[in-house]
Amino acid sequence: MSQTETSLIDQAMSATGLSDFGEHHEFRTGLRVLIAAAEEEAMRTWLEHPAQHMSAVKFTLADFGLTADQVKAGFGDYSTRFGHLF
Repeated sequence: MSQTETSLIDQAMSATGLSDFGEHHEFRTGLRVLIAAAEEEAMRTWLEHPAQHMSAVKFTLADFGLTADQVKAGFGDYSTRFGHLF
């Protein structure tokens, strides 16, 4: 069970006064469907708003006291494999 699911189950148990949902399989199934929908919506929102994961501010290597040679020495293989993403 995910942490989100466990937290929601705990909240639901507290709200209903039940210590365990035991035979209440319909409730567990419904809760899982709601959690999946909420998680999917959160992912879609994140994907639809690129400003959340790309900075509008552009930096240079010099801003961090770096040179291209230092970056190549430290991240060469990474840059080769993932450079197309940046």
